[in-house]
Amino acid sequence: MTLPYEHMSIEESLSKMVALFEGKDPTDLPDTIVDRYSTTEALTRIYHILKGSGAVSPFAFPPGMENAREWRDEWVHDEDLRFPATGINPPGAATDPARNQNDGTLEFSASAVNLLAFQVQIPHQWVIGTNMHFHVHWQPGNTNTGDVYWQLTYQVANIAGTFPTEVVLPLMDAGSGNIASHLMTDTVEIDMTGITPSAMLKCVLARLGNDDLDTFTGVAKLLETDFHYTRYGHGYTFED
Repeated sequence: MTLPYEHMSIEESLSKMVALFEGKDPTDLPDTIVDRYSTTEALTRIYHILKGSGAVSPFAFPPGMENAREWRDEWVHDEDLRFPATGINPPGAATDPARNQNDGTLEFSASAVNLLAFQVQIPHQWVIGTNMHFHVHWQPGNTNTGDVYWQLTYQVANIAGTFPTEVVLPLMDAGSGNIASHLMTDTVEIDMTGITPSAMLKCVLARLGNDDLDTFTGVAKLLETDFHYTRYGHGYTFED
């Protein structure tokens, strides 16, 4: 039988499998067989990875789960939780942003404080002990190049825990001079110390349009907010 792809040696095939399991690029493996895993070493690594022992994984187990079989850390990568502007309802108060009648985005005023609230459940695939990162995607309502003063206020609590004092993070971003621009703020970090999967993150995003630091003269159209986080490819097999 002729295979529809390039033949590889046993050592090369197993070395590439280990690279895939450990989240590495298999095309970056050395060309010389001396630098690859032996058949015995590669199979041993694959066994321990599938068993979930973490014996060869470059990533640490969270405290208390060093030998847990429900933990899977074969490969780790970044993911994001996205909240499109058309998928978030304003809170229904006087501080609501307006709804653009043409594209459905939320318009944050240049002369008042507009805000919206949303909640996030921390995913089961999230890597415990890693922080999350937040930013805003937006579109300018005119050609001004002043700064928009965005502000994220958040609280995070585990199941059966208590919500702590609010944390307030500013996000400044300047207009581009082009009303068709897709702009993105700098990223701010969400402290996840002591947090576990299924925790709840309560958030309020505001534009402080009446603040002296907000110098952009047009509405700021919210496209999306999103949280970037580090996740495990297979996640957890237990449910809180």
